[in-house]
Amino acid sequence: MQNFHAVTVKEAVQCITPYLEDTSQPSQHIYFDGWRGLGASAVLTSIAEEPPPSVRHKFDKIIHIDCSRWKNRRELQRKIAQKLGLPQHVMNILDKQDEEDDFSGADEGSRIEIVAVGREIHQALQGQSCLVVFHNGSTNMVDLNDFGIPQPADRWANFVRKVLWTFRGRLHAIPGMKLAADPTRAPSTSNAESTKPSNGNQTRTDQKQLSRENVPATEGVNVDNSQVYLYSFLEDSESEQWNGLAHDEAAEIAKYSRKLGVTLETAALCCKYMLLLNSRGVDTLDFNWATHASNYWVCDGIIQEYQQDKAWEVATALLEEVKLEEFSSYKLPEFGDKTRWVVATDPYRVEEIKPETTSFFFANNRGQGVASLPTKIFQRSAEQLHVLKLCLCTFSFSSPPFLHCQKIRFLGLDKCKDQPKKLEGKEEDDRRKNNFFQSLWVLDICDTDWELDLSLNIIESMLQNIREIHIKRERIWSNSNAWTWRHVHNIHKLRVIEPTLHWKDEGKDEEMKDEFMNMSKLELLDLSGNSTIKALPRLSGATSLSTLVLDGCIGLTTVAPEELPPSLETFSFDAGEGKQYNKKAKISRISMAGCARLENFRLRGSLPNLEELDLSNTSVKTLDLKDEVVQVSFLQRLILLGCEQIRAILWPKAGMPKLVVLRIDTRGGTEVARSETPHDADYSLVISKEHEEMCLARVAVTDMRLLQSLLLAGSNKFC
Repeated sequence: MQNFHAVTVKEAVQCITPYLEDTSQPSQHIYFDGWRGLGASAVLTSIAEEPPPSVRHKFDKIIHIDCSRWKNRRELQRKIAQKLGLPQHVMNILDKQDEEDDFSGADEGSRIEIVAVGREIHQALQGQSCLVVFHNGSTNMVDLNDFGIPQPADRWANFVRKVLWTFRGRLHAIPGMKLAADPTRAPSTSNAESTKPSNGNQTRTDQKQLSRENVPATEGVNVDNSQVYLYSFLEDSESEQWNGLAHDEAAEIAKYSRKLGVTLETAALCCKYMLLLNSRGVDTLDFNWATHASNYWVCDGIIQEYQQDKAWEVATALLEEVKLEEFSSYKLPEFGDKTRWVVATDPYRVEEIKPETTSFFFANNRGQGVASLPTKIFQRSAEQLHVLKLCLCTFSFSSPPFLHCQKIRFLGLDKCKDQPKKLEGKEEDDRRKNNFFQSLWVLDICDTDWELDLSLNIIESMLQNIREIHIKRERIWSNSNAWTWRHVHNIHKLRVIEPTLHWKDEGKDEEMKDEFMNMSKLELLDLSGNSTIKALPRLSGATSLSTLVLDGCIGLTTVAPEELPPSLETFSFDAGEGKQYNKKAKISRISMAGCARLENFRLRGSLPNLEELDLSNTSVKTLDLKDEVVQVSFLQRLILLGCEQIRAILWPKAGMPKLVVLRIDTRGGTEVARSETPHDADYSLVISKEHEEMCLARVAVTDMRLLQSLLLAGSNKFC
């Protein structure tokens, strides 16, 4: 483990160059950890794309493999083949195996490298020295020899001189690492899955995984005994240098998001926003970056040079380039604009918000109770404050201290309590004139019961302008019945998770089912944990809806196509989610028939009452009904008509003893067209069952490989 002092990417490249030039160990591996994880990806990219002349002349090939956004091992091998410009027949081998894995139901993440492609890679590198620059976006160590690239101590070692690599993806840090088994790597004894000769006794350093511990990244890490481990160190006080590194890391993100017009300056501000806030509040605040990072960026005004819808599209593209799995505890020295973006965690020391502050996050870190929010801290922030999140504090809900902040776009309340206050005179007049709600784009309410004591006009105006509403536990409501989903016309994302105010979907409230009909811009609807809902709101008018999540909606009895829009792409029903997980799900029928764009269909948990599942005319590729995923032991009817994309059906271990109707047709087209198809293309089967007199199975396929899905895994018995 060797440390060097560098304050820029350029200086780090200069420090690493001698290790690349050194030929005393011609097959050396060099691991670079960056500055506490930051900047490693930018340094590797600089070396690969703009190598120093001495490095360029040292190697016949410099192979840059950027797998920061990890998919699987086969995709890594595909990128190597592409970088080497291997002929199309090699790429066809990869495509064909992917297709075979589709029909066998193999999970995307488990797909491994192919020996035939590895041989082609070996052949292409014979007699050439090369430098491999590898961004490993997985959490597993990778032996590149398995993919066809030689490693130290191999008989091919003279072909490869150096491997420079990092685990760090873009804006990705793992504070501490230790070695553990890699469950996805192919066994070394399988000739079909590895190109590396093995005597069976060899220690496999690549069968390891990096996992996290609360220690600095530069301590206690043994990535590989044969590798040089490099890192650079900066003092916490060197804020200008930290800013520069964040800027370089942002350049990586901007490069991969350039198609949407993302500028380096915008990407840099977004990165610094996350790093600064996380460094100051990660131990106290839940920023919920996965859900709200893009909202913060747009609402704060960082991304503003676009029309509003375009701004969110750009923010989403940026977020996709940032790995958030490890980001929640990514803590670096404080740097960035500390007056524009503020985190306060001590109610006794919180200062008045400055006029230039655009984002303010407050949480009480003194004990578990709520703290009174100082009333005067918002006096000078009325014009510029756009993002406000308050956690574990109490204030008057009828006259909040931020009442005069007329440009708040994001309002988040987490575990906040009302502090009743009698209003008189000017305070009451101000409350009645309250219109800060009308500027809101995003409302995020968690564990907070907020009654909106506002006029009908103000509430309706707020609902017409708001873009996203997130409610988790508790509720937001109005005694005047002004709060109604019927008025939310501009909504794009709606999450109502485990609310205390449940849907009224019975009897005289039949009209409540039509409240979502006019949400033509709605893209995501998450009703997780609504355990009392019995009927799904009619969504056929939500013509932009792409994601529907009904996890924990165990009171729901039916999902029918007449309630759904054809735009749906993702559907999830997990009976094990929510507080009522110990109760049986009542759902008896799920039909997504006609949702032509539906690709991601997810069933989880115990569904003892489900009798019919219809996915006709959808784009689902794999239907997973395995015991460890979902329990549907009483399923009687499975219908997959017009499913042109279906590749695999994964059955429970014991099959489907109650199944009486199985209809599969992958030919596409209408019912009439299918009925007119020549009979010789129609494979009709009648399958006897032990627990039923007979199961009528009518199967028509365009690819015979799908018929293997009718057999139970590991046997020759039909499902």
